[in-house]
Amino acid sequence: KLLGVAPLLGRRRLRFQRDGVIYGAAAGMGFAAFETVLYGRASLEAGGAVLSVLWVRALLSPFGHGTWTAIAAAGLFRSKGSGSVRADAVVLQALASSIALHALWDWLPLPGPAGLAWFAVLGALGLWILSANLRRTVSESARSALALNPELANAAQHPPPILCEVCGQ
Repeated sequence: KLLGVAPLLGRRRLRFQRDGVIYGAAAGMGFAAFETVLYGRASLEAGGAVLSVLWVRALLSPFGHGTWTAIAAAGLFRSKGSGSVRADAVVLQALASSIALHALWDWLPLPGPAGLAWFAVLGALGLWILSANLRRTVSESARSALALNPELANAAQHPPPILCEVCGQ
């Protein structure tokens, strides 16, 4: 899944951790959709309940591949900045988190309905890690805006909006 994001790492315009979250989530969800099609086909060939398999996978997919890949890609983009990716503690922690969440998801120690509780706990943990990354992206964006517009640091409590020179938004 990260191979889908890898070509984007070379683009200088994509240098923020938020870029990694967005593209990582998109790549992960694309992979989840493809995997769901394969599960549905296998279930159809086995004579199983295709719709129930597809519904469960569709409901759980945002808590799986999309989240895990967003976490890993966020770590890659955070270490990249405007340069190249470095294998530092941030990247290793992001990759380890993603791999651990995926391995625990595949492990499924609880059978039946208790397995859904297991998925819920892992999904909540993944979203908590991802939300910590997103909170960092907000401060990263604010620091970048101040670096590009130092006059905003001296502005009153309600600084003037930053307008795009091209579109006026």
